[in-house]
Amino acid sequence: RVLFRSLGDEIWNGYFKFCVERNPWDRALSLYHWRHRAGPRPPLAEFFSSDAPLLRLRQSGFELYTIDGEIAVDRICRYENLQHDLEEVRVRLGLPEPLDLPRANATSRTDKRHYSELLDEEQRERIRHVFQREIELLGYEF
Repeated sequence: RVLFRSLGDEIWNGYFKFCVERNPWDRALSLYHWRHRAGPRPPLAEFFSSDAPLLRLRQSGFELYTIDGEIAVDRICRYENLQHDLEEVRVRLGLPEPLDLPRANATSRTDKRHYSELLDEEQRERIRHVFQREIELLGYEF
């Protein structure tokens, strides 16, 4: 917000702005695995019983690409389609070569099941409540 105000409309509107958003349920489960990558992992119910993990995720999503609740970027890429969406950004920006995305932050998930198989009803609804705006904006479904 400070950057937006200090640049002024002409400069701000001259930039192509994009961000990446991720399915909130998958994102929350990823944080669980990342936070406990060295083990041992507490039960999911214990992890999600605290507001801290979801509030931390909340600060790194919708609030970063909106200003006063309005989308402030030109393109929202979906993590689930990252290679494809970033290729569209690359073309839009006129970058000469396709992007080669590294897997620098890959977790050591031993349980590769889909989040829908791992999260219970209470966890699912808690995540839905915290990330309601992202879910509605991008049409995410559990």
